[in-house]
Amino acid sequence: MKINTHRELRVWQDAMDSAMEIFSLTKSFPAEEKYSLIDQIRRSSRSVATNIAEAWRKRRYEAAFISKLNDAESEGSETQTWLDFAVRCGYLSPSTAKRLDMSYDKILGQIVNMIQNPGVWILTKSTASPPVPLSPSRLVRKAVSAALMIAATATTASDWPQWRGPSRDGHPAAGSAPVASLPKEMKPVWKLPIGPGFSAPVVAGGKLIYLDELDGKEVVHCLTALSGKEIWRTPFADSAGDEWGSGPRSTPFIDGDRVYAQSMNGEFECLNLADGKPLWSTAFQSYGISFSTKTAEGTASRRGNNGSGIVEGDFVYVPVGAKGASIVCFDKLTGKEIWKTGSDEAAYSSFVVATFSGTKQLVAFTADALTGLDLKTGRQLWRVPFKTGAKRHAATPVINGDTVTVNSQTIGLVCTRISKSGDSWTTTPVWTNKPLTINLATPVLVDGHFYCYGAIRTKDYVCVNATTGQLKWTQGGFGIGKDQTDYASTIAVGKNLLVLTYDGQLVLIAADPEKYTELARVQVCGKTWSHPALADGRLYVRDGKDLQCFVLDAKPLAAR
Repeated sequence: MKINTHRELRVWQDAMDSAMEIFSLTKSFPAEEKYSLIDQIRRSSRSVATNIAEAWRKRRYEAAFISKLNDAESEGSETQTWLDFAVRCGYLSPSTAKRLDMSYDKILGQIVNMIQNPGVWILTKSTASPPVPLSPSRLVRKAVSAALMIAATATTASDWPQWRGPSRDGHPAAGSAPVASLPKEMKPVWKLPIGPGFSAPVVAGGKLIYLDELDGKEVVHCLTALSGKEIWRTPFADSAGDEWGSGPRSTPFIDGDRVYAQSMNGEFECLNLADGKPLWSTAFQSYGISFSTKTAEGTASRRGNNGSGIVEGDFVYVPVGAKGASIVCFDKLTGKEIWKTGSDEAAYSSFVVATFSGTKQLVAFTADALTGLDLKTGRQLWRVPFKTGAKRHAATPVINGDTVTVNSQTIGLVCTRISKSGDSWTTTPVWTNKPLTINLATPVLVDGHFYCYGAIRTKDYVCVNATTGQLKWTQGGFGIGKDQTDYASTIAVGKNLLVLTYDGQLVLIAADPEKYTELARVQVCGKTWSHPALADGRLYVRDGKDLQCFVLDAKPLAAR
């Protein structure tokens, strides 16, 4: 891949997009902050892009090239600090700041990569003697290396590698194109017949992973995301099911060159993303727990393993749900058990990683409680017991600053503040919206408000103030017929929301807390409990029979 100007660099594009978003957001900041905050954050964010551009023009001199990149790195860190001030002053919502902060983390990572590998970018060495031309073989090696580096950074910008997106919050990667409209009729770019299962698709590095049931086995499939062409398939567990259907229910997740998959019956497998070869595995039965439709209560032991584990750093955390091994931590590369803890049953909820009071931790919504665990040791930091009928905790915890919000058919929508004083952790109830008995869906946080499918058996969609728990508005029509759906998936796309209903309707609505505004509604698939994946302007949708790819934004990645 030949790069002719700095505008073709993914890192410059990301920096420019983030700076323009900051420019737009700061228009609503109070006038008295013009010189102390608005001008400062606009200047530093713009300086990231301008310093990258200057570095590009100084590639003949390694020291100058690195110096300008160092300046870009410093300006990026300064921008992150101004974002912190904006949140603390109440001018910017924590969710928006988090997205931007993650965007700058990625930008800084790309810049550091360039600093640490200047030879890939430098045209000639700056020395006292005349520059010596590179040999053709060295030029080829450098061109290939540069192309590989650009390809690697480009894929990260558009990935949907795990449950509910890059950060498990229903938001695509920072800088993703917004969706302003939908066509009256959506035709798939490709459509693939698949087997049973409720597991959601994930996308990373141009590859799509999905799970289904085939010939009595649960199978991991890898496709080329753009074409739908299968690259490999690997059976990894015997099929299991109940009256709701058979096939895998847990969403796989991709980390680097590996993919992790979990069967309905509790087989956890790590595979090579390139060829699907198994690398290591563990069975929940070895911890004394297995799936059985005869189990008296609910939870994964009766309805199958639905929740998705998570990778953080060198480890992968798995919801086993056994006595003495509610949650188990493994080395993500070798499968070696690092620790196991707790005796809560596994629910249907997926893990998230959050930072409270400066401590990064695993947050889990088990069948019995909401809890935070030390990532290295598994030590319980805090715990909030919750009792729900059938132990049906299906929602993923939603992090908003120093609070975490969960929901169920019994407890309603509940927000809890997590804090620390000395070595002691404290959980403080913030608010509870008891009537909002959201059963299976998880809210998406946009600018201080939650958007989600509503209370059980209503077929409503709702908006809730995330600070107070106040219901802002309710809109019916998110479900048809007599089916008890209780589900819709929500993805934030700029200032709008993409909502996929159980009945297969894709609805585009404005993320407006003041009123419900529907922008478009189109039928895209059959009945589905599977969360779609949004990657590089393409929406991947699964129902009970097919996996489809729809183009929402036809512009290529390099053009954004």
